[in-house]
Amino acid sequence: MRQPLLTLLFVLLGSRAAFACPLCHTETGKQVRAGIFGPDFGYNLLVTIIPFVVLLGITALIYFGIPTGQHLSKARQTAVLKPGSSFRQEAL
Repeated sequence: MRQPLLTLLFVLLGSRAAFACPLCHTETGKQVRAGIFGPDFGYNLLVTIIPFVVLLGITALIYFGIPTGQHLSKARQTAVLKPGSSFRQEAL
């Protein structure tokens, strides 16, 4: 119980430093905010995130390996229908 209270206290005390920023309340600060959160924000955010997604995909491919399709052939063998049975009963 004590640790969440200390965390909250540090967050509240740290937020005062953000309000003390001398640049944020000037015309330059407003121009910077307008430039960052302008009409191109969604595009810029997407372009920034894409390399991380690609690296995550490469890492997953290295970690899990390339699917070889062997598990698919085993699934097809077990899904072969027998005479007089329905697909639903065999698949489930």
